[in-house]
Amino acid sequence: MTDPQRPPADGWRGLSWPSEYRSEGDKPPRLTGHFARFGVFNEIDSAIEGRFLERIEPGAFARTFKNNRDNIKLLFQHGLDQTVGQQPIGRITELRSEKAGPYYEAELFPSVPPLVMDGLRAGAYGVSYRFSVVDEDWNPKPARSPENPKALPERTIREARVFEFGPVTFPADAGADIVVRSLTDQMTPQPVAPSSEPAAEPHPADEARDEPVPIAAPKKEPHPVDITQYKTRDEMSARRRELDAEITRMAELPGVLAVPEQDDWDSKTEERKALDEAITAWDKRLAFADSIASKEENRVAYEVPQVLRRPTETDIYDLDAVWSRSRSPEQRSQTLRDNAMRSVEQATFPHPSARPDEARSHIANLLDYRDNAEGELAQRVLMTGSPLYRRTFNKVVQGQHLTAEEQRAGALAVVGTTTTGGYMVPYVFDPTIVPIGAWTSVNPYRQACRVETIVGGNVWQAVAAGAVTPTRGAEAAIATEAGPVFEAPSITVKRVQTLITYSIETEQDRPDIASEMARLIQEGKDTEEENSFTNGDGTSDAPFGMMAVNAKVNGFWTIYLTAGNSTALVDLYGVEAALMLRHRMNAAWFMSRAMIRAIQALETAGGQLFGGDYYNRVGYPTLTPSGNTGLRLLNYPIWEVPSAVYHLTTTKLNQLAFGDPKQFIIVDRVGMNVETIPHIFTGAVPTGQRGLYAMWRNSAATFGAVGAATTGGIRLQIK
Repeated sequence: MTDPQRPPADGWRGLSWPSEYRSEGDKPPRLTGHFARFGVFNEIDSAIEGRFLERIEPGAFARTFKNNRDNIKLLFQHGLDQTVGQQPIGRITELRSEKAGPYYEAELFPSVPPLVMDGLRAGAYGVSYRFSVVDEDWNPKPARSPENPKALPERTIREARVFEFGPVTFPADAGADIVVRSLTDQMTPQPVAPSSEPAAEPHPADEARDEPVPIAAPKKEPHPVDITQYKTRDEMSARRRELDAEITRMAELPGVLAVPEQDDWDSKTEERKALDEAITAWDKRLAFADSIASKEENRVAYEVPQVLRRPTETDIYDLDAVWSRSRSPEQRSQTLRDNAMRSVEQATFPHPSARPDEARSHIANLLDYRDNAEGELAQRVLMTGSPLYRRTFNKVVQGQHLTAEEQRAGALAVVGTTTTGGYMVPYVFDPTIVPIGAWTSVNPYRQACRVETIVGGNVWQAVAAGAVTPTRGAEAAIATEAGPVFEAPSITVKRVQTLITYSIETEQDRPDIASEMARLIQEGKDTEEENSFTNGDGTSDAPFGMMAVNAKVNGFWTIYLTAGNSTALVDLYGVEAALMLRHRMNAAWFMSRAMIRAIQALETAGGQLFGGDYYNRVGYPTLTPSGNTGLRLLNYPIWEVPSAVYHLTTTKLNQLAFGDPKQFIIVDRVGMNVETIPHIFTGAVPTGQRGLYAMWRNSAATFGAVGAATTGGIRLQIK
């Protein structure tokens, strides 16, 4: 009788198509073949699934082959064989969709029992597989047709997941030609009703059986649950909230869960059920006790003891709880800082060149000494560091649908940005928070110079002072005031922005696209900073570059060589002599590689410039992303600056700089924000691309002490 109900999503199918056994020289023996058929209706007659026609569309297994290939196993008898068990019998080397069906190749392990190997070699086994339907068409009342003369319901599987496949003894009806049938009844344990009838007589020895006796799956024992570790009702409630969050995340996993995930799901649901029962029983006892205590004769003064509550992962990122439980602004700031540090200690940093210990230490310093009174940085860490927000951010970049919970997390992040509709970058990806620094291009400034980070504003304030000038005098003579002159220079951070475009296919094929975007943004950030921090003229939104003539009045001097002069030894000695003594201790050279080569050509046999015994001991610059060449000129280190000019074409720039690099200051405003552009258009036509707009803020400038005689560095311009 036709079953009009839709069959279950999960099932087993057997195919009478045998596997082909191959053995070539010293190579391990292989099995090849197809474990299903495409585009052909097959009649399924099952007590569990019903009776219907089923066919599989070509490409139905493409996604599972791509995304779940490592979890697909080659098993014998679906892992129910008493000898082999659930151990794989080979390594799958090829999985692809062909016109006839899904094609596979597998190398057999040498430890497969000989009897099984003999059967495989002789082609005595068919093949079967376990699957779960992801997308299908179900027609419960089709019209009669040559391929469906009985008008059975028709099922067309458009997409399905495969968990395992392999050889089986009885895949389909004996003697049939490439027949497919359901093995779901055999694979699914059935309850057996008790009976008072005598046992059936055994079959005569000569009676043939077309099919084996079904082997019931082993009974699954319940997971042991121990909730005695929770001593208070609050602890039980907190643990139940943790389980609710974890169960909600696992509920989004598609299809049938793999064995480890299913065990984890069962364990969590059983523990939650036990906690519900315990809390309900506890509440009943408390209600009964309250009813007794409500009687006048039983009332006594009672002080509720303080309950020590164990923080959970959910508590770390719960900003509402921080505000509601804090009794003062000081307590709130301390709680925000502590929770942020707990997040940082547990975080992993996906950038391939990130140094986790250095990153954690840097963020701790920012939280302790640079965060503002409102805890802006701590709140940013907590907003963007939670697993929920990281999942939301990845989905936004990939253009995926957001759940209601993820939409709320995304809306919270929008509030925290300075642009409408933007998202804060998770702090583990954010180069303004995690110090990556010059790993993708040559950028010496963040390694050699002074870097300051600000939170809660756009202006960094400094204090600069000239030198104190002591004087001598006779006994009891009046002292002359010789204190330093103070100034308050400042640097205002400016916007830096970039736009990344990527195809829709890329977002579908790259699950790690968010971390890849962070790496690309870091590359562009390094390249832009090196150029701007070298030649920026301080106008408009540009920083004050180290090589720009008009960088700062009280920054670095510029020494001009008159027309016709060429670089000579005396010029280098003059630059060193011009730098005031207080800045020589930490001084360094900054120049292009071409200028380094030109100065190397001036080396003498005695090695006056680079310290070698002879001219040929000058050496080659070391190739490092930080720009540290390993060379020393007049015993001061040399930093390579790729954007520094060599052939001067303008009087606005200098060829090299010599001075204390700590007098060149880089200021970063914490926080990178991004906005997604769902579609890129050329005119009115979409290009099939999406866009990611990123924005951050920084700037740089040179600062020396007050007064021309106390400048912090010297620039050289050869006219």
